[in-house]
Amino acid sequence: MELISGKLHTLIQPGILDVKQKLREGWTKKEVKRTEIHVSDLMYCKRQKCFERIDDNPNPQPINNKKLMYFFGGQSLHRGIAEILGDEFEYEKEIVWTRGGIDIIGHPDAIWKQDHVIVEVKSTTSAGVLKNPFKNHVRQISAYIAMTGAPYGKLFYIILGQPNIKNPFPEYLITLTNEEREKILTDLESDALELQRGIDSKSPKVVSHMAFDKSYKNKLGFNWLCAECPFYDRCLSMIAKDSNH
Repeated sequence: MELISGKLHTLIQPGILDVKQKLREGWTKKEVKRTEIHVSDLMYCKRQKCFERIDDNPNPQPINNKKLMYFFGGQSLHRGIAEILGDEFEYEKEIVWTRGGIDIIGHPDAIWKQDHVIVEVKSTTSAGVLKNPFKNHVRQISAYIAMTGAPYGKLFYIILGQPNIKNPFPEYLITLTNEEREKILTDLESDALELQRGIDSKSPKVVSHMAFDKSYKNKLGFNWLCAECPFYDRCLSMIAKDSNH
């Protein structure tokens, strides 16, 4: 028996099966560009989403290792949740909210049929969620609550890779006042219209970015969202031109 990991085997035996490469190829064939505006498009950098939509490449950006890892982690997580929770819940039901002539689509992880409660399940390796949930996770579930008129939502975390934590399943009750609901809906409408204008005009520069948002800076002071963006150089050029003006 000979155990060979990584890409070394392709140098030794070029014709041998490369499973990860097949996964990448399968992703490229399967994945198609969205044409609708989804809640998830509005949670991070809208300019990046605009770039993705108007990019000349008919396929999405090639999937990297991190994205592939998150994809499989999310798929297995949601299948496991659905199998355990059973038919008391609806899973990844499509919801459509319309205002200002634009549709916004969402897919909550689960909806408790009894009281129409929104449930979002997130996995993380950070014990920080024992103190506070991530801001964008709260934004996302709050958007679903506002769009559906749900009485409240539950944000449920699964902390992975830290077996010594006493409670690896923290959950947060998310409630909204009527004023908060309307503010969220107004912001969703505004953000969606902004993104759609950029897509229609094929002009990412008219769409806001996150380059200077301090909440995305890591411990070294770098914006991790920009660092992982395949359109970083093109966006940075636009920002530089704007600052010169």
